[in-house]
Amino acid sequence: MLPMRLSRSRQAEFDEVSGHLKLFFGRRLSEIIGIGLIVIAICIALALVSWSVQDPSFNQAVNRPVSNLLGRPGAMLSDIMIQLFGLGAMAWLAPLGFLGFRLMSGKSITPIKLRIAVWIFGGLAACAIISALPIIGNWPLPIGLGGITGDAILNAAQKLPAFAGSST
Repeated sequence: MLPMRLSRSRQAEFDEVSGHLKLFFGRRLSEIIGIGLIVIAICIALALVSWSVQDPSFNQAVNRPVSNLLGRPGAMLSDIMIQLFGLGAMAWLAPLGFLGFRLMSGKSITPIKLRIAVWIFGGLAACAIISALPIIGNWPLPIGLGGITGDAILNAAQKLPAFAGSST
């Protein structure tokens, strides 16, 4: 049996309904991704807030209960993030949550390349600035408050002639 061809007016109606369905499902997918990004940002924030140097991690094996709110995975993720970015790790999360809210509201996220570049630059800058702060109290790591990344950026910046001090 041959397939039935639609008349031009029926084809236009079908295309219109198809376009509306694509738009509808595209918006729902955007909302679901937005909710997912917000949940991920909140979970990582909870893991970072409940980070303890005494929890088990990739470089420390301990035989005690995990105190991180997200259990062993949260303890390991937060330890990596704290060691890499220090307290600046939270600066990496904020744009992720804002992106989730923007996707949920249906707003566009263009220009995406510029947003990613600013996100990376802002995260690195936050680590460097936090690393320049003096350590007050009981910071349990041998690195600065900005983590390995912040210490490396700050160290590189201090070797630049403008910041190295006057040697004349």
